[in-house]
Formats: sequence, C-alpha cells, structure tokens
Amino acid sequence: MLKTRSEGPIEVVALSGDIDSSATPVLRNELTDLVDSGNPLLILNLSKVRFVDSSALFLFVTLLKRCRAVGGDIALVGPNPTVRSIIQLTRLHRVLGVFEDEALAIGRMMPN
Repeated sequence: MLKTRSEGPIEVVALSGDIDSSATPVLRNELTDLVDSGNPLLILNLSKVRFVDSSALFLFVTLLKRCRAVGGDIALVGPNPTVRSIIQLTRLHRVLGVFEDEALAIGRMMPN
C-alpha cells in the first residue's frame, strides 16, 4: 500500500488503492514510525489512490500536527479529481500543500 524513497531530507511516500477506515490504522502506524524515526518532512503521493474517506482526512491532519510538532511538514501530491474535490470540500488544501507533481512539492519543502 505504500512505498518510500528519500529525496534528501524529505521522505516521499507513494500510496495506492483506497485509503479508508480499514486501511488507515496500518498507514497511521507506518507513517508515524517514519516521523518518529527522524523523518518529519513527508510528501504523500496520492496519484495512485482511488478513494479517501473521512478517516484518511483525519490521518492527514493528525500526521500534519505530528510533523509540525517536530519542525516538519507534509504535502499531498497528485490527487485524482475525486480525491482533490474531497480535499477542497473539506478545505484541507488550506492547511496542507497540495501539488500536481513531486518536483513542485520537493521545491517547496526543501530546507534552505
């Protein structure tokens, strides 16, 4: 369900499938472990995610708080039109960076 790779200090996490109440507990553990192991800069690539529900949105917000508490941040990349509309409807895009591609997100998040 997820693959990670490093881009300097940033962890790029490629997610796939549906992120719903059955998937979020596992994702929460894996993503929290990433942050707790010293990787508070995360890009979540959603280009292969078909669907998100409220538990996914809660996961994104919880993860954002955890990252920011240790000086990090998260960004979302490449959501499909359905996922993007849910993010916009809930106004989550006002709190999280949402980008069309990874290069833009990496450029925004790369420390000076």
